[in-house]
Amino acid sequence: MSAPVEIPHRMLSPQEAATILGTDVNALRRWARRGAFPGTVYSSRVRQYDWADVERVRGELALINEGFEWLKKILHPRYDGDLSCLSTPEVADLFKVGYRTAARWVQENLLPYYRGAPLAVVSESCRIPRAYCEGLLVFAEDRRIHWNLVVAYRDRCAEQKTIA
Repeated sequence: MSAPVEIPHRMLSPQEAATILGTDVNALRRWARRGAFPGTVYSSRVRQYDWADVERVRGELALINEGFEWLKKILHPRYDGDLSCLSTPEVADLFKVGYRTAARWVQENLLPYYRGAPLAVVSESCRIPRAYCEGLLVFAEDRRIHWNLVVAYRDRCAEQKTIA
């Protein structure tokens, strides 16, 4: 009787893993330092990532915040790890509001976002879909973006189940 043959997991380079996750190698290093996504280190300090772990983290990064699940269905055909997203500072610049205001809108679930790091990383980093932000600008019709307008746009989009 022969010993069972262990099937090796498919291993990915840091660049391959970063590309699949829509990030860069430096982010993978930060996550590894925090113990959130360490990969496997071989001799000569070469780090590789198991395909299954990359897919798990990709799923975590694809989770959209509560109340915006309907949006995922709209954006899903475009989402392959390369969804065009903005950071909170970019959203603040786009809407001509302060960073704290934009961050508060994210925390209050007024803006949709995807996580910017694995769940094990306590992070304020998030990725806000550009298409939603551009829709809000159109909805605003040259009015100043403020809390009530953001709420009205969110509610209208949720009711119509589309970016209005």
